[in-house]
Amino acid sequence: MMMEVIRKLKRKSAAKKQSVQQEQSEKTSPAAGNPEELFSLIEKKAYEFYEKRGRTEGNDLIDWYEAEKAVMESSDNQK
Repeated sequence: MMMEVIRKLKRKSAAKKQSVQQEQSEKTSPAAGNPEELFSLIEKKAYEFYEKRGRTEGNDLIDWYEAEKAVMESSDNQK
């Protein structure tokens, strides 16, 4: 009887630990989440760069590249 209780507690503990680890990895890395979330973060950051330049046209690819870089660095730093 006691061994049965111990086995159940071990299984519960292992399942909880796995759940917590999965939650943490999803929170710390947008890349680990869904691609739409990553795209949205990059899009918002690129728009911030566009606004900082005074909304001048012609640098959209540079803004996008810099936004990707910033989002990925932020993601790496949160790990």
